[in-house]
Amino acid sequence: MGLTNALVINGAGINCEYETAYALRNAGANVDIVHVNEILEGDGRQLEDYQILALSGGFSYGDEIAAGKILGDNLESKIGEGLRQFVDGGYLVMGICNGAQAIVKMGYAPGNDGVQIATIAANDSGGFVDRWIELEFDDKSSASKIYTNGIEKMHLPIRHGEGRFVFDDGVYDEVVRNHQVVARYVDEVVRDNIHYSPKPKGDIAGICNKKGNVFSIMPHPEGYQFLGQSPGWPMEREMLRRAGKPIDAKAPGAGQKVFDNMVRYSLEQLV
Repeated sequence: MGLTNALVINGAGINCEYETAYALRNAGANVDIVHVNEILEGDGRQLEDYQILALSGGFSYGDEIAAGKILGDNLESKIGEGLRQFVDGGYLVMGICNGAQAIVKMGYAPGNDGVQIATIAANDSGGFVDRWIELEFDDKSSASKIYTNGIEKMHLPIRHGEGRFVFDDGVYDEVVRNHQVVARYVDEVVRDNIHYSPKPKGDIAGICNKKGNVFSIMPHPEGYQFLGQSPGWPMEREMLRRAGKPIDAKAPGAGQKVFDNMVRYSLEQLV
């Protein structure tokens, strides 16, 4: 069996690349962190060395114009053909938060051909939200066999000012029909009162293309690689102590499962 190679892009305001790379390495992938300028100076052929492309969170290009817009436009204009070949070949593209915004604005999710049919717009509150939330995952989604296999619900952190999925006319119904909505917010306070309305469109947290190999998720799975990262860890630690069970803050957190799934899929199907 070969080794899965993952490319994580950094630079230009991206700031979660090391956490993302760490999670991929923990899952067993060989990871290269490459500056976005090096990617843009190429022609997309460097993608041929990889099975996974990860666009992590941050504030690429200062979120000028709109979050992820300049990053997406730059990638599409410089390496668009190579990226399309990568996606069409079934290889994995995962965008987290800012990366998710870039992928949607490039037209790779929920679309499949680089034509933008959706966007991720400003929170209804008009402000930045930073908190932990609960998600539920659709086990029938196109991405369920790749990224979210065996995951029903999960607590993850969100930290963004633009997290509201907006679709062209008729697109939302098609996306639901095709099982491209991968994750939804369960927390009604977040969903209904802070920035995700109107329902049902406003509760979307993650979306994919029809094939399921391109996944855009706004919450941060790389932010919950270890149990000790959860705000509920002090209580869980005390419960473990009272039960006389081992206490390990570095035991895998729920978010690590997403990276384990994608690397396992890559090893089984792409290498």
